[in-house]
Amino acid sequence: MTLWIATDEAGYGPKLGPLVIVASVWRPGDEGTIENAFESLADPIALGGLSIRVDDSKRLFKRVPVGMPSLIDVITVAASKWCGGVCPRCDLGQWLDGIAAEDCDDLRTVPWYEAIWNAADADRSQAFVDDQTSGQLIQHWGRGGLRMIGLAARVIDPGPFNRHCGAGMNKADILSESTCRLAIQQCQRHLRDGEDAVILSDRHGGRSHYGGLLQHAFPEAILRVISEDRLISRYRLDLPDSPSQIQWTFSVRGDSFAPVAMSSIVAKSTREQLMTRLNRYFADRWARSAYVSKEPLHPTAGYPADADRFLAILERMRLREGIDDDILIRKR
Repeated sequence: MTLWIATDEAGYGPKLGPLVIVASVWRPGDEGTIENAFESLADPIALGGLSIRVDDSKRLFKRVPVGMPSLIDVITVAASKWCGGVCPRCDLGQWLDGIAAEDCDDLRTVPWYEAIWNAADADRSQAFVDDQTSGQLIQHWGRGGLRMIGLAARVIDPGPFNRHCGAGMNKADILSESTCRLAIQQCQRHLRDGEDAVILSDRHGGRSHYGGLLQHAFPEAILRVISEDRLISRYRLDLPDSPSQIQWTFSVRGDSFAPVAMSSIVAKSTREQLMTRLNRYFADRWARSAYVSKEPLHPTAGYPADADRFLAILERMRLREGIDDDILIRKR
């Protein structure tokens, strides 16, 4: 039996909002080969007039009216229920406490996220996926005995992101080290005695060498570099005093593999919900501001050019209300 862990992120490029990294944890069934163990995830299923499949979140994502779940939300809710979690659309605070507890203390101090842990916020997020739809998806995905046994995340908002930068890290370092640590935590939690693990990660920017990072994370392990080229980097870690091995792969377009795509979808859905709260917070204050002009405050996805537009409109209001740029805007 092999434990599989897949990681991916959402929000690496934006200037506003969090960097969300997700690890999904899997046990394939005993039937078939590893090449087809995850085929059920990518196999489309027709539900409620939608054709649903686990695919690259960029291909699946489409903005929907406020209060309606998107396709990535439908998949995320079912994925959470599959591994025993709560519905993220119904109670975002409980969802974050469950998958990203390490970051929740920081998130609770950010004004636009404070309400997430209030009952009123849950009441405003009642567009959820019904149990029947989730159940059908879980049954479809679980053909052949495939199980997703865990979801975990890092939600790194600009405040802690900037603190890391102040300590000398760049955003590639933050992504790689946070991803590595998250995957290791899942190994420690789920790996059984004598079991091997396979960790699959989308490549981090243009980086192709991860040996030093992995050796730092597993200082007592014997690291072997299998291959490092422009498309894929493969490593093997032999764990001390254990027959277990970890095979770790970083590949270009890693999210073309369904388990990585699932992590990408959950990361994207989680980040979108947090961006909804950020936009709602500033829209509410903009509507009450003495500086309201004819220019409407359109929501932002946080990417640099649009973030600059958003920040320029709000500049006077932000200064008047004393909103700290260090917790709003990434330095890098």
